[in-house]
Amino acid sequence: MLDENSIVVAYDHRRGENRAPLKREQKAGDRRALGLGDCVACNQCVSVCPTGIDIRNGTQMECVHCTACMDACDNVMTKIGVARGLIRYASLNGIERGERLRFTPRLFSYGVVLTLLGSLLAVMISTRSEVEATLLRAPGALFQQMPDGHFSNLYTLRITNKTGREMPVELRLEKPAGSLQILGGNLVVPAQKQSENSVLVELAANAMQSGNTPVILGVYQNGKKLQTLKTAFIGPRRL
Repeated sequence: MLDENSIVVAYDHRRGENRAPLKREQKAGDRRALGLGDCVACNQCVSVCPTGIDIRNGTQMECVHCTACMDACDNVMTKIGVARGLIRYASLNGIERGERLRFTPRLFSYGVVLTLLGSLLAVMISTRSEVEATLLRAPGALFQQMPDGHFSNLYTLRITNKTGREMPVELRLEKPAGSLQILGGNLVVPAQKQSENSVLVELAANAMQSGNTPVILGVYQNGKKLQTLKTAFIGPRRL
C-alpha cells in the first residue's frame, strides 16, 4: 500500500541525525559544527506515542498517525530555537531528495477507490430502512385449536428502531385471511432501541394447508408499508 511517495508521519533523519542531548552552554546553531543534528534525544516522541514506537526508526506498522509525536517534537524545537517540522507529514522521497508530492497513478487509483467507497456508504446510509423487524416462532410453542374451530400460532416479534424518535408501528396479516393479536398492547418502539412482543396469529381451518401454511405480514407506520415478513403457520396434517 505504501511507496516512496506515500505521505506518512515521518522523522527527518537527514536533519535530525546525529542525535545528542543539548547541553546548557551549547547553542542549537553550534550543533552542526559538531556533526550533530536537531534531535536532542529528549524521547518526547516516544513518551507520547500511544503504541510505544519510536518514529525515528522509520515508518512502522504500529503507527496510527495520531500526530502526537509531531506536536511533542514541535514544542521541543520551539523551546531550543530551531525550525519546527523535524517530525512531520512527508514522503520518503520528500525527505531523501526534497521532492514535493506528485500525483501518481497509485494516488489516483486510491482516490477513485475511496470516492467509490464513500459514495457507497452515503447511499447505504440514505436508503437504509428506519425500522428492522424479525418474526420468529415462539420456542417450543405448538399450534392450538380454539373453541370456535380456528387454529393459532404464537410468534415473537422483534423490532429495531434506527431513528432518533419514538415510532408507533402497526402489524397487519396480509395473507391468508385471518386475524392477529399483539400481546401486551400497541407497538411503540423507543428511539434507537429494540422492542420484543408476542404475536398470536389465528387462521380458519379452510384457510390453512395441510401441515405448514405460508403467512405474510406487513409492518406499517402511518399507513406506509415499511417491511414484509414471511413465516410459516403450523397446523394439523390432513390425511
